Amino acid sequence: MINLMKYDVLSVGRITLDVFLFIDSTNQHFRLNQQTKELCIKLGDKAIVDRAEFLMGGNAANVSVAFSRLGLKAAVMAEIGSDGFSERIIDELKKEKVDTSFVKAMSGISSSFSMILNFNGERTIFEEVAKVKNDFSLENIDTKWIYLTSVCNNWEKVYDRVLEYAEKKAVKIAFNPGTKQLDAGLEKILKVLHKTEILFLNKEEAARLVNLPIDEEERIISLLKSKGVKNVVITEGLRGSFVEDESGNKQRFGVVKSNAVERTGAGDSYAAAFLAARIYGHSFLDAIKWGTYNAASVVSEIGSQPGLLTKKEMEKKINNE
Repeated sequence: MINLMKYDVLSVGRITLDVFLFIDSTNQHFRLNQQTKELCIKLGDKAIVDRAEFLMGGNAANVSVAFSRLGLKAAVMAEIGSDGFSERIIDELKKEKVDTSFVKAMSGISSSFSMILNFNGERTIFEEVAKVKNDFSLENIDTKWIYLTSVCNNWEKVYDRVLEYAEKKAVKIAFNPGTKQLDAGLEKILKVLHKTEILFLNKEEAARLVNLPIDEEERIISLLKSKGVKNVVITEGLRGSFVEDESGNKQRFGVVKSNAVERTGAGDSYAAAFLAARIYGHSFLDAIKWGTYNAASVVSEIGSQPGLLTKKEMEKKINNE
């Protein structure tokens, strides 16, 4: 008899290595064009950055660590390279009590990485995608939720397998599409949207996905829900966030004060905490608060994971409102 591996949530997506380069506004090697918002450097110049950090990232890694810190039994499914960094990735996930049984190191392939250029608090991301196959198998897994996020190579095949498993096992799906999926367009992800319990997007992504003006909030939400999405969660940066549930009820919450240092991972931390709150049986309003506090904590530190809150820390913040 095969023993099923049981989880609260399985995160399916990408794991990367994030290199953060920090540049002060006084750095003479870089020039910001305020009008075009372009950061310029002379071709062939040897530029000195003011600070550098090297951390684990990627949507699937970020949310799985967030779930684990919030007390859920979490696993991550991803493919990584087989190089000097792969052992570090696995070790860091294990330290966070994330099950790595479904992380495959692919022979002959280097790990994916992102370089995040942080200039005066604003980020620009350069991303390299490892040529992994993303040949995932969901056999012998028993999970209540799947958090489906950005996948690059063969993403349609991965999504089809997740949908097949979710339908067979009556597993709920939380969906946060990545750049590849947004580029592909609405029609390409209709099958996923039809089975999505909770959809996470920022306002710009939502408008882009349904090809509507960003200020037409009601039409955007209506169109997404017409495709089968039960609950739509939209983040709006400094304006906060809102959710419209399957009954049409809308809840909004603003931002909380934080000393923002670097914004990478804010969306992942918000979505993971929101979903964790729902798994624990909290209301949508409380879920928004969980997401907001987690994101505020993450942006106060460098990287996507160091600032993630534990369940105890989260409950303390909620109780001290």
